[in-house]
Amino acid sequence: MKPGPNRNTKILGIAGFLADASTGMLAPLLPLFLVKVLLAPVLVVGLMESLDGFAAGIPVFLSGPHPGRDAKKKGPVVAGYSLSAIVKCLLASVSSWPQVAALWVLARLGNGIVERPRDDLVTLSPQESGAGRASGFREMLGNMGAAVGPLVAALMLASVSAGMYSVEAYRNVFVLAAAAAVLAVPLLFFVQETPAPQGRPRTPLKDLASAPGMLPFLAFTAVLALGQFSVMFFMLRAADFLPFVLIPVAYLAYSVFHGIFSLPAEILANRLGPRATMLLGMLSLLLALAGAAFHPSLMVLFLAFAFLGIFMAVVKAVPQAFLSKIVRKEDCASAIEAHRALAGMVGLPANILAGLLWTIPLFGAPASFLFSMAATLAAVMLLLLVVKD
Repeated sequence: MKPGPNRNTKILGIAGFLADASTGMLAPLLPLFLVKVLLAPVLVVGLMESLDGFAAGIPVFLSGPHPGRDAKKKGPVVAGYSLSAIVKCLLASVSSWPQVAALWVLARLGNGIVERPRDDLVTLSPQESGAGRASGFREMLGNMGAAVGPLVAALMLASVSAGMYSVEAYRNVFVLAAAAAVLAVPLLFFVQETPAPQGRPRTPLKDLASAPGMLPFLAFTAVLALGQFSVMFFMLRAADFLPFVLIPVAYLAYSVFHGIFSLPAEILANRLGPRATMLLGMLSLLLALAGAAFHPSLMVLFLAFAFLGIFMAVVKAVPQAFLSKIVRKEDCASAIEAHRALAGMVGLPANILAGLLWTIPLFGAPASFLFSMAATLAAVMLLLLVVKD
C-alpha cells in the first residue's frame, strides 16, 4: 500500500479547496452583479477581465522559472491567500462597480502570487508518494472546490425568493465566499518551508525566439488569445436566457469539464500529437461560441459551458507539449513562462474588444462571439499552415 501525501500537500490541498470553492461562488455571479445590480457597462467587464489576466500573470512572469535555494515560498503563499481573503471580505460591502472591478483585480493578483511558490512547496517537499502524485492530490482538491463553490451558490440562490436584481441574493453568497477564503489562511501557517535546489537563470527571450518553430508557435498563441475572452461574457449571455438559480449551475458544468479533461488532454497530446489535440480543443471552443451566439437555449448553453471547459483544459495542457518539442529541455520552463506572458498580454485587447462589440446596438452580444470565432478560425489556419507538430 502506497503512503499518502505529506503534511504540506494535505494542508495546501485543503486550503486550495477552500479558496477555489470561494472563487467558484463568486465567479459566476460577479459579472451579473456588476451589470444587473450596479449597472456597470459591459465594457467594464471586459476592462476588468483584461486587467485581471494581466495582474494574475505579472507575478508568474517576474518570479523566474527556477527558484534559488534561499528563496522563501511560504511567505508569498500566505500573502497571496491573505490578499484574496481580504478582497473577498470587502466585496460583500461594496456599493459601486469601480470598487468591484478594482477588488477583483487585486484578488486575481493574490492568486498569481500564490501559484508558483505553492507548487514549489508541494513538488520540493520530501514526498512519501512522489511529487507527481502530490501535485495530483492538490489539483484534485482544487478541482473539487471549483465544483462545490458554484453548487453552494446555486443552493443559496434557490433559498432566496427575491429576483436577480436583489442585492440580498448576491450579498449572502459573497459573505459565504469570504468566509471560505478566510478559513484557508490560518491553515497555511502550519506549512513547513522547503529549500529549493539552485536552478539555472532565466533564458533570455531572444534566445528562446531563435529556436526553430518558436516564432510561428508564438504567433499562433497570440491570434488564439485574441479571440479567447473571459468566461464572464458567457455568464452574461446565459443570464439573458437562463433562470437566475441556474447561472452557477452552468458555471459548474464549465468547472467540472475543465477538471475532468485536464488529464485526458495531456494523454491525447502524447498519443495524437499536440497539434491534433489543439485542433480538437479549438473545435470545442468554436462549438461553445456558436451555441452561445446563435441558439442560446437552456440545453445549448449548458453544452456551450461544457465545451468551453474542455477547451480550457486543452489550452492549459497542450502548449507545454508543443514547447517541450521546440526548445531544449533546460529552456522549457522559460519558454512556458514566455508563452503565459504573451497570452496574458494579448488578453488585454481581447476582453476590451469583446466588451466594445457587445455594446454596439446594431449587433449586440453575438458580435463578441462572432469575433472570437473569426480569431479562432484564423488560429486554426496558422496551426495547420505554419506550426509543425
